Amino acid sequence: MPQPQTDAHDSLDKPRIDQFVALALAAPDEALLRRYFAECAGSQPEPSVSLTEAERRWVVVNLEANSGWQAAWRRLEEEAGRAVARPRQPLPPIPPRTPARAPHRRERRRGAVRTALTGAVALVGIYGVLWTTGRVMQPATYQMASVQGYEAVLREQARSAESDLGERAQGVNALLAAPRHTLGLFPRYDAEQAQRAATHLEEAFSATPDSFQRSEIAFFLAKAYLMQDDVPNARRWLEQGLAQQVADYREETIRLLETLPE
Repeated sequence: MPQPQTDAHDSLDKPRIDQFVALALAAPDEALLRRYFAECAGSQPEPSVSLTEAERRWVVVNLEANSGWQAAWRRLEEEAGRAVARPRQPLPPIPPRTPARAPHRRERRRGAVRTALTGAVALVGIYGVLWTTGRVMQPATYQMASVQGYEAVLREQARSAESDLGERAQGVNALLAAPRHTLGLFPRYDAEQAQRAATHLEEAFSATPDSFQRSEIAFFLAKAYLMQDDVPNARRWLEQGLAQQVADYREETIRLLETLPE
């Protein structure tokens, strides 16, 4: 019969919940319990089968904690035809939980600052990833379509033409309304606004005979089509602008034609 190990018995002095659960579920060691029963009943066992102190403590603790051991003890009493008293050893008490010291107000403040800083760093990291993702997802024509740097000129054109709600004013307003973003992320162009700008500006181009105005309108028509990633129409209108044989927007037009994707 395997003997209980001494270090396991000695560890019973330490009140641990997992030990108590193990005691409550373990099956009784019938042979060991029978030897202890005989000792408690007053029998004189052979010296070779006498219990060690560790074995006695092991049986006593199990009899206190485990209903299976207690049932086995009652069966032995039934076999002997009498009740047999056994020493009792209460389970070691669980020491009271020491309440955690409430953090000092300064410690709470530092903890809140650390949490806020950690959250801010995480948000900045996420924002950076989203910003980079948005730029990677942009078509090659996105930057070419930009009207950044021309806003003042376009607004002046809209103001000068809006008195009669002309085609050019409506086209310019739609062009300025086309850029979109979400909290600075995922910049894009509103295709509906860009198409509206193209429609009105084409009407304005057809309605004016002035070469200077036609050159300017053609340049921004190309921008409206680039906002829709429509390279063929953008190229067509850039070439129309050059055909006006005026200096206005000529350098920008040539630069765009040279960088347009095939």
